[in-house]
Amino acid sequence: EALELATIVGAKVLQLDDRIVSLEVGKLADVITVDLRCPNLVYSASGAEVDNVFINGGRAMDNGRLFLVDKSALTSEADDRAFRIFSRAEAD
Repeated sequence: EALELATIVGAKVLQLDDRIVSLEVGKLADVITVDLRCPNLVYSASGAEVDNVFINGGRAMDNGRLFLVDKSALTSEADDRAFRIFSRAEAD
């Protein structure tokens, strides 16, 4: 039920069910695989359990190794954004 609420019902609420959720030709497809040997996968899983990621049909992660993401650029951008957020918070 939790998975259905997070996927199918969520897509319907956002009126995106014609474009996402099911694996069909013409729909956007983002899929992950997780290590099912992880205890308490449903209640306490984090990104560490993700093995593979496919975004729009292309492999983005394979056995924990990223392909489509420049980690250095992503980290730099995250640092810059965090700095701007903290700067604004201090100004208030």
